[in-house]
Amino acid sequence: MNTRHVTTATALLLPAALLTSCSLGAQAQPAPTVTVTRDAAPTGTGDPAAASPSTTATAAPAAGLTAPGAELRLGSPATLPVELSGTTGTYTVSVDAVERGTDAELADLDLGDAVAGMTPFYVRYTVTGGQNAAALRGTDITQDISALLPDGSEATPVILFQEWDRCAHGDQGVDFAEGSTYQTCRIFVAPSSLEITTAQFSAYDTDYDSYDGEPVTWS
Repeated sequence: MNTRHVTTATALLLPAALLTSCSLGAQAQPAPTVTVTRDAAPTGTGDPAAASPSTTATAAPAAGLTAPGAELRLGSPATLPVELSGTTGTYTVSVDAVERGTDAELADLDLGDAVAGMTPFYVRYTVTGGQNAAALRGTDITQDISALLPDGSEATPVILFQEWDRCAHGDQGVDFAEGSTYQTCRIFVAPSSLEITTAQFSAYDTDYDSYDGEPVTWS
């Protein structure tokens, strides 16, 4: 049996400390976060899912980026900006699915009373390296992809530091470069009475910022 323990479980109605990471940009006011460390065998990411263009996207701006505010169908790609230590480039991101989990799966994470009355949701997405992808290897869009509740607010993310078969987070690998692709997954929890069908990309202090810009959404 795997050994699991909760390292942090924030109160769901209280603001959480800002998590820092090497990412496209953390949210200015992040949703509360449930953090878990567990031991599990890593799993492979498999072949990337095919993405079909969306007819609902707005016109892309200069440099081939997907326009802020674009509304895409699940499976449609968006070309998004990335920056690390003054180096800029792009990734192409496709949110492939937003799936509802089960009470048994949530119980397996041993989160305790912090998630009473809640249900897990899994946002699965594919990332492909674009311009300067090799130089930007190691950047992670996890903090910029979120699930949206019906009222437009963000669902509570669950951060796993080890792999979990139900929602395995992918790996760029040492050879990640332009055209390289990996699949990954992120877990969110929401009240069981609600349904989540939409995910968004919102990067802090960019034109895609949900506070003073326009995120890209998939649904």
